[in-house]
Amino acid sequence: MVEKYLISLAGEYAVASEICRRGMNAVVTLGQRKVVDVIAEKEGGLVSISVKSKQGSVWPNCKGVSGDRVLVLVDFQGKELTERPDFYILTAKDWTEVVYRRHGDKIKSGEIVMEDNCPVWTKQGGYRGHSAPVSDVAEFKETWEKILG
Repeated sequence: MVEKYLISLAGEYAVASEICRRGMNAVVTLGQRKVVDVIAEKEGGLVSISVKSKQGSVWPNCKGVSGDRVLVLVDFQGKELTERPDFYILTAKDWTEVVYRRHGDKIKSGEIVMEDNCPVWTKQGGYRGHSAPVSDVAEFKETWEKILG
């Protein structure tokens, strides 16, 4: 397994590469306290993109996305170095649907509260995020039009 930091960085560059392959400019932002991972330029403005990469069975501690940002989940699990990773592209609305589909009963009971579109587990010391398996986001595979649109 590759170090977490390197897999994260590889995912960000992979997303920028895919966007450029589709005819748009994209830049990766650098730093430890950044708010956005990739910025894409399209006609009419910029698209802010958060990237979360995984090499195991789930995207751990995924806090999602809010506002007009886009979330790209990059899946390196089981990929050889010569293979392209899988990409899942979600809007804030898509992310909300994923969380409610998985945890709707816990949200209704108050065990989870949504803060800035991120699930916060009230009975687990305020743990923030959702560990998302591919099955939670499969319908969003390769939906690049959410960025290119």
